[in-house]
Amino acid sequence: MARFGQDIIDLLRGKKKLKSNVKIYGLGNEVIAPKDSKLYIEVYGDNNQVFIPNPSTEEGGRSFTGRVQVGTPDCLVKNCIVRVGKKTGAFRVEVLLLEDESEVIIGSDCMLSSGVSLTCTDTHSILDKEGNLLNKGKFIRLGDHVWVGADVKILKNVTIASGCVVGTRSLVSKEFKIPNCVIAGVPAKVVKTDIRWDVKRPNLYIKN
Repeated sequence: MARFGQDIIDLLRGKKKLKSNVKIYGLGNEVIAPKDSKLYIEVYGDNNQVFIPNPSTEEGGRSFTGRVQVGTPDCLVKNCIVRVGKKTGAFRVEVLLLEDESEVIIGSDCMLSSGVSLTCTDTHSILDKEGNLLNKGKFIRLGDHVWVGADVKILKNVTIASGCVVGTRSLVSKEFKIPNCVIAGVPAKVVKTDIRWDVKRPNLYIKN
């Protein structure tokens, strides 16, 4: 594991130098990510963590591509976490955290389609008349084996339970804690329960 000041970066599978698509500004940050991937990571602030596992080596193995943004040059953050489980794949996904101690956690064996965004912040503040913040972004949490369709928008403080499917172009703005559901719509709601999904193509699927 290579150190840059007090930051740590470990590009998996042996490459140990800061790549042009990984930028870290601050102290005590930790980034663990695959080498030679089409994933852009930027971290601004202190004591933040990003963990993206190696692509699956199984047949049809999945990689994680897109952009992970933790803070910005004019919005430094601390103690944020982005963690992705094993065998989870994503294609051109956008992840954004702009608030201290917020987290985006994605479970194992998930699939995130093109154009999905996970935005763990409203980017601007909403206050009550006493000046108290009303729209704190705390987390986005996806369970295991979740399939998110193309162009889905997932907003702050959302949980999606394991085994769920999220329909294309849905807007997810609340928690869905019941597993094995189809979630769809703007705003998203449960449209079917007691389902399971498989990576096999429909015309190849053989019912046991």
